[in-house]
Amino acid sequence: MKKKLSQLPWLDIGIIVLLLGTILGVVIPRFLHLKSDAHLANQEGVAQALSANIMLISSQAKKKGYDVPMPITLPDHATVFLIFNQEGHPQGIGTSETNYSLFSDDVSGEEACAIFLKILLKDPRIQVVTKTDFSQDSIGDYVAYGFRSQSYRECRYLDRINGEHDQRYVFHYSPKNGRVHLKIEENPI
Repeated sequence: MKKKLSQLPWLDIGIIVLLLGTILGVVIPRFLHLKSDAHLANQEGVAQALSANIMLISSQAKKKGYDVPMPITLPDHATVFLIFNQEGHPQGIGTSETNYSLFSDDVSGEEACAIFLKILLKDPRIQVVTKTDFSQDSIGDYVAYGFRSQSYRECRYLDRINGEHDQRYVFHYSPKNGRVHLKIEENPI
């Protein structure tokens, strides 16, 4: 009896389908993780750039002394004043050298946090809204909100664009150490 070479037994076809399914089951999830890894790497770069800008601002303020508010001109040509703590890290923003708000969890503190992020990003196209003004329909790339822990106050920034499902990238700025740290949080607001 002659067997036809073009006909494969059902068992061979089943094994081939099983192998292909296993390979695809392993390969496809790896490609999906590449996208989230790329977003994470991008956001870590943003956090490092924000920290570098804070260090630059602090070094400029050191020349005048940290007890002197530093004037900053915003893209809309308004002038605000950065207020520094004893360690030389920005801790608040004011409309004058004597009228200012520290970064905190109240409305004026949130506004100070929002303006501070605008200063650091240096891009007028990026929109920052405060937690008070935030809604799911509001326009904004970042949501700024203050946070008060037991020992210090900080600004937090929710990235509204990047993230998956209920997990979002949140930048934490602490005037205590002058650094920006990136965290992934579930339902941060």
